[in-house]
Amino acid sequence: MPSQDDNILKFKEFSKTLRVPFVAYYDFESLLKKVEGPLPDNCKSYQHNIQKHEPCSFAVIILDHLGEIIYKKLKRTLTPALDLMKTLQKQSNKLLRQDNFKTEKIKMTIIDKINFKSFKLLYLQKNFFS
Repeated sequence: MPSQDDNILKFKEFSKTLRVPFVAYYDFESLLKKVEGPLPDNCKSYQHNIQKHEPCSFAVIILDHLGEIIYKKLKRTLTPALDLMKTLQKQSNKLLRQDNFKTEKIKMTIIDKINFKSFKLLYLQKNFFS
């Protein structure tokens, strides 16, 4: 574990950054299933499993470089990880075929570089799935 004074990850090579055409955020949800089994032996163990996470759904949202939603999906399924990977592969292939999604190096002025180094706030868009 990092110390209290050294717990911030900083990106320093901003000159090597690329504009990305899109970004995907995703999340899994699970049901908690009761685990049946022998009672714990207090002489041997201080813990035992009482519940098991069973993945049951995923949500994914893809934003363009301006932060606009270009794709979203919420799906209940028996295989959420596999279905999410298939969805991401299909959507990324579709988006990368479009002409407007070309990557290029970011051109930054001196002021941009200073602002980039001093940036401390992360903005998260709310209500993606409302």
